[in-house]
Amino acid sequence: MMFGKNKDKTKDKPKKKKKAKDPKIEKLMVRLEITGMVVVGAAIVFCLFLLYQSLPGVRVKRAVLKGNQYTAAKDYENAVASYQSAISMDSQAVTAYQNMATAYIALGDTKSAKSTLYSGWENTKDEALLSNYLTVSLNETIQEINSGAATLDTVSDVVSVLELDPDNTDALSVLKSAYTAVMNRSNDDGINVIFWDTQEDSSAYSQYQGIMEKLLKVYVKSPSDGLKTDT
Repeated sequence: MMFGKNKDKTKDKPKKKKKAKDPKIEKLMVRLEITGMVVVGAAIVFCLFLLYQSLPGVRVKRAVLKGNQYTAAKDYENAVASYQSAISMDSQAVTAYQNMATAYIALGDTKSAKSTLYSGWENTKDEALLSNYLTVSLNETIQEINSGAATLDTVSDVVSVLELDPDNTDALSVLKSAYTAVMNRSNDDGINVIFWDTQEDSSAYSQYQGIMEKLLKVYVKSPSDGLKTDT
């Protein structure tokens, strides 16, 4: 019995020729891939930018910068609003407190300027804010003295400065002027009228006594020859 050799049928099948790629299509595919990568990259960069812009610190700086722009344009009301926005986001924003106080002063609102500086100092413990608060307070009392409008409230305001800074030589000097202006106030007959108000709820003497008690505490805290002799 004879067996013939098995022929490899696969050899008899003609090989399929690979189709040549169209160079134009290849270039188009490459361009599409590059475009896709660029689009994805741009999207990532944009998302990172939005994320950066949303960071609290960046938002605070942006609000302060906007306030500075308003201040430069002398639009102080909008400047105050921008600084308030910055502070609402970060109660430690020292620059916002300082610049907002400056805007208030430009508006002629010394009371709000003082309040801003003081609350800023309470929140941040920044000594520059405290120093500016004391300066604004003393300038306000000096204006009252120079205009002849000094009262025991004026003296009390100076004492408040000394309570915060017992060694403030400027405050000691202003205190002497305020004290002299108030205590020497007289009527047309030359009679001192500082203690004429004797009503219990508004007695000038009671207010004077309270001021002296505060000054005594300041002196005990930081003995001063100027404080001792001037009052």
